[in-house]
This record gives sequence, C-alpha cells and structure tokens, in this order.
Amino acid sequence: MTLKDDKSTRATALAVTALVTTIAAMSMATPAQAQFVCSDGAASAQGATATGSGANFACGPGANATGASGSNNTATGTGANASGDRSGNTATGLANASGDNSSNSAYGNNTNASGNGSTNTAAGAGAIASGNGSKNIATGFEANAGGDNSNNIASGNRANAVGANSSNLASGNGANASGNKSNNNASGTRANASGDISSNVATGLNANASGSGSRNVATGDGANASGASSYNAATGFLSNASGTNAGNTATGAGARAQGNGSANVAFGVSANASGNGVANTAVGGGSNATGAYSSAFGSGASATYANSTAIGTGATATRANQQAFGTATNTYTMAGVTSAASRAAQSGPLQVVTTDSGGNLGSSTLGDLGIAGTADIAGINGQIAGINNRLSDLDGKSSKALNGVSMAFAMSGTPWVMPEERFAMSLNWGAFQGTNALALSGALRLGDHVQANGGVAYGTNGGGVGGRVGVRIGW
Repeated sequence: MTLKDDKSTRATALAVTALVTTIAAMSMATPAQAQFVCSDGAASAQGATATGSGANFACGPGANATGASGSNNTATGTGANASGDRSGNTATGLANASGDNSSNSAYGNNTNASGNGSTNTAAGAGAIASGNGSKNIATGFEANAGGDNSNNIASGNRANAVGANSSNLASGNGANASGNKSNNNASGTRANASGDISSNVATGLNANASGSGSRNVATGDGANASGASSYNAATGFLSNASGTNAGNTATGAGARAQGNGSANVAFGVSANASGNGVANTAVGGGSNATGAYSSAFGSGASATYANSTAIGTGATATRANQQAFGTATNTYTMAGVTSAASRAAQSGPLQVVTTDSGGNLGSSTLGDLGIAGTADIAGINGQIAGINNRLSDLDGKSSKALNGVSMAFAMSGTPWVMPEERFAMSLNWGAFQGTNALALSGALRLGDHVQANGGVAYGTNGGGVGGRVGVRIGW
C-alpha cells in the first residue's frame, strides 16, 4: 500500500464517521410539532382540504380551498374557506372568499367576500363585501360593502356602503352610504348619504344627506341636507337645508333653509329662510325670512310677510309688500338724490316725500299739503299783479284826493262884492298832507240882492284842475 492510498482510505473513514454521527444525532432529537397543516390539489394532510383544480391551496386546520379546474383559490388559516369555479378567491384567517369566476379576497376573522363574477374585498374582523359582478370593498371591523354590479366602498368600523349598480362610499366609523344606482358619499363618524339614483354627499360627524333622485350636500357636524328630487345644501354645525323638489341653501351654524319646491337661502348663524314654493332670503346672524318671497338682510332682521323686505340690523317688516329700513335710531343718507342725473331722471309734476310719526314714507302734491304749486303760484302772482294795479290806482286816487283837499281849501275863500262894486276876484293857496293847490275865484253882482260866484283850482301834486260855481241871494 502506498502513502497515497493510505491518505485516501483515512479520508473516506472520516467522512463515513461524520455521516454516522449526524444520523445518530438526528435520531435522538425531539420530533417537531406541526403549527400549520397545508394541502394542495394533489395531496391532502391532517385536515386541510384542497380539491378540484390542482392550483387550489389550503393551509391551516380546517382550511378549505375548492373549485373546478381552472381555479386558483387560496385558503390560509384555521377554518379559512376559498371556493368557486374558475376563480382566484383568497381567504386569510377564519374567513370566507367564495364565488364563481371571481377574485374575491377576505382577510381577518369572520370576514366574508363573496359574489359571482366579482372582485370583492373584505378586510377586518367581521367585514363583509358581497355582490355579483361587483368590486365592493369593506375595510374595518364589521364593515359592509354590498350590491350587485357595484363599486361600493365601506371604510371604518361598522361602515356600510350598499346598493345595486352603485358606487357608494362610506368612510368613518358607523358611516352609511346606500342606494341603488347611486353615487352617494358619506364621510365622518355616523355620517349618512342615502337615496336611490342619487349623488348625495354628507361630510362630518352625524352629517346627513339623503333623498332619492337628489344631489343634496351636507357639510359639518350634524348638518342635514335632505329631500327627494332635490339639490339642497347645508354647510355648518347643525345647519339644515331640506325639502322635496327643492334647492334650498343653509350656510352657518344652526342656519335653516327649508321648504318643498323652494329655493330659500339662509346665510349666517341661526339664519332662517323657510316656506313652500317660494324663494326667501335671510342674510345675517339670527335673520328671519318666512313670508312668501321675503328678504331679510342684517343681524336680527325679520321679514315675515309676503313680498316684504327688512334691511339693516334689527329691521322688521310689519306688513305685506313693505320695505323696512333700519330702526328708529338710524339716520338715512342718499347722496345721489341731489345729483343732476337724479333730477334729469324725473318727469312730470314733482311731488314731495312725506312721512308720519312711524316713519312710513309716501309722496304728496303741494296742493295736497295746502302748499301752492307752480300753477298756483302763477295764479297768485296774477292776482297780486291785479292787486298791485289796484293799489297803484288807489294810491294815485289817494294822492288826488289829498290834493283835492288842498284845492278845496284854496277855493274856500269866496270873494265878496261890496255895495259899490260890481265884480270882485281873489287868488288863494291851500295845503294839506304835503299837497298844495292854487285857486282863482270871482264874484259878480247880478242884482241888489243876488250875487254869482265861482272859482277854479289847480292841484300842484297831481290833483288836476277843479272848479265850482254858486249864487248868493240875500234879503
């Protein structure tokens, strides 16, 4: 034996010794305990069942994956079930994923994803996603997304999104989005968006947007937008826009816009615009418009009568067809009233704006108020002119009368024919009240006992010429 052969023999011996030692060690080790029991379509072991297609796979005590040829179902976990012909359903945990021609997936204890021709997904303890021809998704504890031919999504504990031929979305614990042929969206804890053939949207804690054939929108905690065949919108904490066949809008905490067949608008904290078949408007905190086609603008403004309007803080309309501005403490300014453009816009006889003690406005003619108008003034001016003419005439006559007195004084000095005289003359002057007169008088003896006399006087102050004649008889 050569040295080379000796070395080869020793190497072989060492290898054999190592192999024997390894086998002995393995034979003395404690046997392993099986944690999962798996099976495929070609074999079965210890409770797991995979039947039908060779591609089905079950792993876990009581797990079941079944389906005819062409299936690729997978069940993983104790009691998991994935079943359906020509499907690729997946169940993980104590879950069920079933349906023919489907790819449904269920993840979590007591979850269920089922439906033929579907791709439904349920994830979360007790979650359910069901419906034929659907792609519904339920995520969260006891979440539910269901409906045939739908794409509903429920996300959140006990969220619910259901409806056939729909794409409803519920997001938030206890949220609900439901309705057939709808696209309702509920986002927020216990938010609700519901109604058939609708696209209602509710966003916020306990928000509600509901109504069939509607597009109502509620935004804010406790907001409500509801009504069939409507497009109501409520924005703000506890705001409310509701009514059938309506388009009411409420914006602001506690704002209310309500009424069937209406288009009411309420804007402001606790603003209220309500009424059926009308279009009322309330703008401002606590404003109130409830009369038919009424409007209230300003904090606390109120218009509760038909066709009434209240403008300004605290303004109140107190009768139908009234326009109320402000309160008794307000003043009013209209800068454009005095403009040339305003005057140019006027036509016809002008009138005067009037008011009573309650601030009720009106207009009257000057004649109604006992004040002369243009025509009246023209008539008065004519009368005054006539009076002036008469006064002028009277003044002239007065002047003549005064001058006449002066003339009378001047002619009062009658001449006397002495016994030896046949004829006598005298020239006299008279004055009275600033007037003056001259008189020429004469006397003629007609017989022993008869005399004729006469005189002519002239008033220097416009009195003119006057005269007299007389006869004296004596015996």
